[in-house]
Order: sequence, then structure tokens, then C-alpha cells
Amino acid sequence: MGYPVDVIGIAEQKASAQRFLRYNYYPRVPHMWSDIASLRKTGGHCFICNRTCKRSTKRPHLSTGGFPCPPFSAARKKTGSTRRTGAPQEHPQFNLVMNDLVEYLVRVRPHMFWLEEVAGFVIALDVLGGRSPAAVLAERCRTAGYSVRAVLLDHRVWLRNSRLRVFVVGADQDAGGDEA
Repeated sequence: MGYPVDVIGIAEQKASAQRFLRYNYYPRVPHMWSDIASLRKTGGHCFICNRTCKRSTKRPHLSTGGFPCPPFSAARKKTGSTRRTGAPQEHPQFNLVMNDLVEYLVRVRPHMFWLEEVAGFVIALDVLGGRSPAAVLAERCRTAGYSVRAVLLDHRVWLRNSRLRVFVVGADQDAGGDEA
């Protein structure tokens, strides 16, 4: 697009994706962390340096993310649980999306953020009081001072296959986001 972009942090848990990121973005991005929990603090284990490194203290203009979808995936059994991971709220990735992300927003305060999740993210779950994970996350982000909107898009716009995804976009209310 021609816009200069300074990437000040990347978080990735999967080893194969870490190798891809290291190959394609190092040394432009000198530190990359193994999880968002490291980014929400002042630093954590850097898989580039293989030690603890501090993240940039610069306030990001935009934070982006695509989170693991198993807790919200339509591929889960209709009961919403599997023997291996239990109910959606018991899945290891549930906390990452529903809590760690909000804590990251509170501590790092990007001006804007967007994230991508599977279409099941907008479906109500009994474990959340009959509210969708997207509605609960939006409320938590609003409490953290962000104006939030979600839109359901089909990848068919960009790719040959049809795949519904939810895009959640937020703007810091102090940085010009409205309170709606």
C-alpha cells in the first residue's frame, strides 16, 4: 500500500509460524514473543533472542490479531465441548481471546485494534449467559475505553473459497473513537 509501517511487536505461539516470522521479518522486527501475555507486560520470552526481552514502550497506532479459533469453531461438537478440551470456556485459547486481549489493550493502549475470529464467535453460548463471545468481548473492550464494532465478512471477497470471519475493530475513545 506504500505506507511506512514500523512493526513494534509480534506474538506467536506456534513453532512453525515463529520460523516463518523470523525468516520473513527479522531483522526489521528485532524481537518477537511467544504469546500475547508477554506483549501485555513490559516483555517476555523472545523467540528471536531466546531470552527475556523488553517490548517497545511506543504506543502502537494499530494492533492487529488473528486468534486461535477452537473455543468458538463450528467444528466443535454441537454440545460445545470435546473430551480433550472441555467446554468452550475451559479451552486453553478461550482465556487468550476473552481476557488476555483486554488486558493487553488496558496496558499497551493502542490507538486502534482489529482482530479476526471464526463466525462462531458471534453465536451465543450458554456459558456466557446466553450472550455471544463477540458481545462479551465488545463490552469488556468498551469498559477498557474503546469504541467497538464487529462485521461478518466472507473471505470470498479476497480468495476463491468461502469462509465466514468476524472482524472486530476498536478505537480508543480518547483518540477519537465515539462512545456508541
